[in-house]
Amino acid sequence: QLVSAEPKAISLKPGMRFSKEVVATELDRIVQLLRQKGYMRITRDNFYAEVDTLEADLLNLTIDPFVQAQKIAEATQKRALQPTISVVLKQREINDSSLLKDSSSLHRFIVGKQHYYPEAVFGEVPDSVITQKTLFTQKINNKMVHYNEHLFKLKTFSGRRFLRQGDFYNEQEYIRTLNNYNQIGAWQQVDGRTTTRNDTVDIHLVMTPALRQGFNFEVEASRNTGDFLGSNLIGISLNMGYKNRNFGRRAIQMNTLLRNGVEFAFRGNNNVTENFVQTIQTSITHTFVFPKFVAPFNIKSFPGIDNIRTIAGLGYAYTDRRQFYVLSVATANWGYEWRVKNKIWKYTPLNIEVYNLDTLQLLRDAFLSNPFLRTAFNTGSVVSQNLSLTINTTGKRNPNINHFKRIFIEEAGTLAGVVPALRRQIYRYLKLEAEYRQRIVLTPKTSIAFRAMAGIGYNYNRLAGKDSSLPFFKQFVAGGPNSMRAWGLRQLGLGSSLLSDTSSTFRDRFGDVQLEFNAEYRFTVANIGGLKLGSAFFIDAGNIWNLKRTAGNPNAEFNFNRLYQDLAIAMGTSVRLDFDYFLIRVDFGYKVKDPARLANNGWMSIKDFTWQNYEFASPTRPVRNNFAFQLGIGLPF
Repeated sequence: QLVSAEPKAISLKPGMRFSKEVVATELDRIVQLLRQKGYMRITRDNFYAEVDTLEADLLNLTIDPFVQAQKIAEATQKRALQPTISVVLKQREINDSSLLKDSSSLHRFIVGKQHYYPEAVFGEVPDSVITQKTLFTQKINNKMVHYNEHLFKLKTFSGRRFLRQGDFYNEQEYIRTLNNYNQIGAWQQVDGRTTTRNDTVDIHLVMTPALRQGFNFEVEASRNTGDFLGSNLIGISLNMGYKNRNFGRRAIQMNTLLRNGVEFAFRGNNNVTENFVQTIQTSITHTFVFPKFVAPFNIKSFPGIDNIRTIAGLGYAYTDRRQFYVLSVATANWGYEWRVKNKIWKYTPLNIEVYNLDTLQLLRDAFLSNPFLRTAFNTGSVVSQNLSLTINTTGKRNPNINHFKRIFIEEAGTLAGVVPALRRQIYRYLKLEAEYRQRIVLTPKTSIAFRAMAGIGYNYNRLAGKDSSLPFFKQFVAGGPNSMRAWGLRQLGLGSSLLSDTSSTFRDRFGDVQLEFNAEYRFTVANIGGLKLGSAFFIDAGNIWNLKRTAGNPNAEFNFNRLYQDLAIAMGTSVRLDFDYFLIRVDFGYKVKDPARLANNGWMSIKDFTWQNYEFASPTRPVRNNFAFQLGIGLPF
């Protein structure tokens, strides 16, 4: 006698439109649920659907011929208007089919021994690995580990107990076990086999180690063209990485990344700078990824989670914005990452960032004309915690639609609240971000993509000089190859303010609030020898703002009543080379609506169309372009 299937997630419901696919889906659901309850060998052949279109009410006999005739007429009319069908799912008897002679399909299996073979050779058949004898076999937590070279310590297999000895076999937990070991990174392939002994099933995991150590080198290039100093830039970055996939023989992933980047300017302003090299950036990060929770709490308190990781990191970065500032930062963080179905959670309870800012002469000159910059460019450190949630789903009715959602929250300053003496050295703020993306595949060569994001940061420090805005390295920026593509990097905003656009010195913009909306129609033009030549038409809309109003920078704060006026809009097209493993694109964007354009309320005029804007041009300020070219790596979103 089979254990009844759970009623949740029933796909066959009264009143729904009948189809063979719906019935088949319901049969598959029943089989899946039973395989989670120990019936390892149950199949679709054990069930069948009995379908009948006869009205059950006609089976109620009556001696009155008029009543019977009325029932027949009503049933005929009902079938004509809304025909119904009766579906009964039944269990097939063992002797109903030659396919079901083996009665083991009705047996409930319990989990027996679990065997691990963590040193399998690539290309070996798993069945042969199971039958081969190894030099050593050791037991840890009811798990048998078979090895020859001791590449992995036994404690590596102490966690991840999805299948417990003595429990009924659960196919879903068996697949979870395979997936979790595959996702660690220490093994390039994890395969599974099951063997049975009477009503007991033994689990065998055949694991092929990945290459333990590796180096990689990457070259990145980006270009931002615009109107001002710092926006007409070519950026080149050389990245070197080292990875150890089995650090300490515990399947710990150790990563070291060194990045060196330079930004060059092709056109300067004689009154501002003559530097060809605009920015020099160097950073090094070192991370450890542990394949389990490293914490004082027990994993048993968190059922149903997968891909558990503990991430610890150290880093240092140096940025020299020539003649403006030199910024160095040392970071340390400790956090956790886990997955629940299609939801990826990441919580960092401790994030420390120590900043050292050296303001140079041109930035000090900018403070005189733009005083609000002083509060953003102040020194201090960050001790924060953050939480993020990422959800990636496919449409239930249309698998060609993909949805991506991300929420991020960061809180800094709790330590400063506990220790008042630290309030001047530690920033206190709350930062929120939300992002939604959707991609719709229309044909194999065309698709539509949408993106919407919003962010806000609030500095709640009440000390003088620190209560105006977020520190600039935590603020939002707009423009560049992955944002508002008709503007150079950090060259859009704030709101409808003209302060940065009319300045003859520092024109980078940073804001506490950001709204942005993007849409693209992507299509493939040609496929040449495996190289896909593609293109896109896009629309970008958005801006950044201050959260608080400042007298020295009017119209820079966010205001719902002025949102339409502040909104910037760009349109453009793109040329893209898709090499499968990476994509190079050149985007061209035009400023359809520029909040810093005085004529025509900021809108482009078809009658007086121009490629350049001369409104604020002067001997100390170059003519602004109404367009920009962006060179980028990968899709913008």
